[in-house]
Amino acid sequence: MRLPFPGESLELATFFSVTVRDIKSFVVHITQVKVFYRDYSSMLLESARKWTILGLNLMYLLAHNKLSEFHTELELIPLKDRKNSFISFPIEVEQRLMEGSYSKVLIARKSVPSSHYVYFMELLMDTVRERISECSMKAYDSIPLSEGKKMLMLDSEKQLQEYAAKRGWKIVGADIHWSRKVEAKIELKSRDFVKESLGFATELERIV
Repeated sequence: MRLPFPGESLELATFFSVTVRDIKSFVVHITQVKVFYRDYSSMLLESARKWTILGLNLMYLLAHNKLSEFHTELELIPLKDRKNSFISFPIEVEQRLMEGSYSKVLIARKSVPSSHYVYFMELLMDTVRERISECSMKAYDSIPLSEGKKMLMLDSEKQLQEYAAKRGWKIVGADIHWSRKVEAKIELKSRDFVKESLGFATELERIV
């Protein structure tokens, strides 16, 4: 007969760490609770929070670009359990990142399987926006504000202005101009990527 799961307090502490955005505390608690999940799984009843917690761990690793650790953790999860929505979500997000389909990563924020995933998606989205910005700077001398807002999936022009100010971009009229010189030679791949990003953003607006 299996014993009741004794790590509930660690699970709740893990959730609380995400809520207050305390990464150090999150790492400490999730490291401890994983011991119960993996070393004592044959002796304990499975916790209802297990897959949410393990999925959160995968999201943490993705958000902090710890891809080697991400795949190591994933290997410890049986194939049949990777279909669980809490696990399949970070797997799909990682695949989109590897493909360079950053606009799909931004769209994924609307379908997180748990509210606890939102924080790590926000961290990921910051990284994705940086990558989209770099591609845009290589592809164009400037872009219209309206297109920049769509491409970066920002909710308002004010958010776009704040983002532009943080990066040191200049807003002249209805256009965004980069603050530094970029290569004169434009790579076709960069232009195609920006067009793809804008296309996904436009399609999302139609759906929503």
